[in-house]
Amino acid sequence: MKYTTKDIRTIKDDTQQLRIDTNGLILDTNQLLDSVAQAYPSFWETWILGIRATTYHVTNPVTGVAWAVSVADSYSPMAVSSPNASENCRLVTQGPFAVPGNTDNYIFKSMTLEFEIMIATVANIDNAVTFFGMSPAVDSDRTTNNILGWCLASDVLQAIYDGAGSEALTACAVDWAATDPHKLRIDINGLSTGIETKFTVDGVLKATKTSNFLTKPFYLNFYVATEAGGASSVKLGMIHLWLRDYLI
Repeated sequence: MKYTTKDIRTIKDDTQQLRIDTNGLILDTNQLLDSVAQAYPSFWETWILGIRATTYHVTNPVTGVAWAVSVADSYSPMAVSSPNASENCRLVTQGPFAVPGNTDNYIFKSMTLEFEIMIATVANIDNAVTFFGMSPAVDSDRTTNNILGWCLASDVLQAIYDGAGSEALTACAVDWAATDPHKLRIDINGLSTGIETKFTVDGVLKATKTSNFLTKPFYLNFYVATEAGGASSVKLGMIHLWLRDYLI
């Protein structure tokens, strides 16, 4: 009987090379995931369950269109309300969220808030009080101290950064007539040198601030008021909030 032999070293060498190649692939994949991964949101609103009373304090216009979920305005459901002239509408979270600290005494070191928004007939918006972002109380508006977020000035979107009444505005002009919503984002890092806050609109960094930040838990607050000239409407898309125990 004849036997056929096989060079075992070749099989072993091939197996080792395959193992090395596989480990390299796993390492490359992990590096890729680390570069693009995002922590799961601490708060994630998609409106698929409607506007829940357990999540929001809801203020509807007196005679205008009350808050409701619409699927006609974007790629995803949106919460929509339309106040008539000299009216207002508001969605504000039932409970407050923590703010990042900048020392090892605090668990949370960074946070991100982003949301999609559309506003119709901006000329009828009351710029003096309309505000959307983070506030120290459920009834806060643009005139309240210690708010962080977005407002309007001369009907132009502004990043607003108010600490103890020291208000800083940065113009962030957008096309409110666009058929797509605008994505507004705030990133906060609790650096050892102080709190760093970045404002981004539709993926473009607009402002970076390093002082006057909220030092108390905050509410997510979306408040729109109209002037005597006529009605307007606000449409809120997805809302994401991340609280992290590491810097970003």
